[in-house]
Amino acid sequence: MGRHRARRRWTAALAVAAILAASAASAAFAVARAGAVRHVVATAANLAQGAATVPAGFQEQIVYSGLDHPANVEFAPDGRVFVAEKSGKIVYFNSLSDPAPHLYADLSSEVDNYWDRGLLGMALSPNFPADPRIYVLYSYDAPIGGTAPRWNDNCPTPPGPNTDGCVVSGRLSSLTPNPASPAGVDEKVLVNAWCQQFHSHSIGTVMFGSDGALYAGAGDGASLATRAVSCSRRAGKAARCGHSHCCGKAASRPC
Repeated sequence: MGRHRARRRWTAALAVAAILAASAASAAFAVARAGAVRHVVATAANLAQGAATVPAGFQEQIVYSGLDHPANVEFAPDGRVFVAEKSGKIVYFNSLSDPAPHLYADLSSEVDNYWDRGLLGMALSPNFPADPRIYVLYSYDAPIGGTAPRWNDNCPTPPGPNTDGCVVSGRLSSLTPNPASPAGVDEKVLVNAWCQQFHSHSIGTVMFGSDGALYAGAGDGASLATRAVSCSRRAGKAARCGHSHCCGKAASRPC
């Protein structure tokens, strides 16, 4: 099953809501879907309905299009809109009216973009843009301690995606802009752990809590439901970093 089939199986469209403008009567939200970011405007009465589809009283328009499986959208205080693509690229728009994306970072040579795996989590520093770091959580295309790329967005047989699996790991990093770097950023690896043997239920969300800590979530990364229930494993758990500068190394676990 190659990269293109993996993309066809990417059926879950991630919806991310963020307030763009608000008043007593209305609010605006952005929604990331496969290939587009949409702007939905709703009245306060409609917001209470919590409907998954656009009901009467809503208006929907495409704000950005041509994106490659957008998985996360973050709105910066300076007006920029950052979009993380599952393949490992991060692009930004200077405003909602900016017609074209600008490349911020390209981690595609390190990201394993296969089935559920990919660049799935992104968070801006709480003091952004004074602190310009962006935090990312992605499937690193190599086992813990290995060097990417190992599988190049594929899983041949053998070992087989559902047989022995193509082992990769989860990586939590901070990115600092550096135009001189081939990736466009300097990457500081905070955690490289979360052994992932099979293709489904990879890593996921990263976000800052109200306590200032950085939280990262991980899928079970194995036979869909067998590892997360084990308290001795990091799979299917949430990791907490007490301070954004000092995430310690997580103990590696065999798959």
